[in-house]
Amino acid sequence: MNDNPNKVLTAAIEVLSCDGYAHFSMRNIAKKAGVRLATVQHYFPTKKILLRATIREVVDEFDTQMDNVLKQTTKSPEQRFTQVAKLHFSTCIDPSTAGFFIALWALSVHDPDAKSLLDETYQLAHERFCRTITDLHERLPKKIIAQRASLILTLFEGANITMRSPKILRVSDRSLKKAFVSAALAIANGDFK
Repeated sequence: MNDNPNKVLTAAIEVLSCDGYAHFSMRNIAKKAGVRLATVQHYFPTKKILLRATIREVVDEFDTQMDNVLKQTTKSPEQRFTQVAKLHFSTCIDPSTAGFFIALWALSVHDPDAKSLLDETYQLAHERFCRTITDLHERLPKKIIAQRASLILTLFEGANITMRSPKILRVSDRSLKKAFVSAALAIANGDFK
């Protein structure tokens, strides 16, 4: 077979992000990918295997982007923090990834594999924010660092939900992204009461 499994995964991500889990079927994904159902089943014998591979694909891409930012040791701790915050926030408001994670949240309520991958994703995100906050404030107690990282994640993940309603916030407003990142930096620095 000459079809690439990445083509199937790309279609699966699009179906889950845009159409939701209710439309996440081998047949719909084959149609979206422009391949035969047998091709999808060749690479991913079951829906569960395909779902896990789809989630893993999105999570790995996000992790790679984040790790690349954290490896930039020529930047100051505040610059790295800001880049991590911008990337995380962008992922929260991008329609494809935002829709993907909303579908994953819903799915994780009943699917242990989805819950495990979601937990792993947020654990890594929390650790990244802990690392960048530690770089900013080396002597800060770990408990305070963990609390601030949790607050930042809550701020950004809340944007994922609220920014899907155009009546609440305008995603296209560039100043909004700047405000979220500034708020995250203020939380990291403890500039809140």
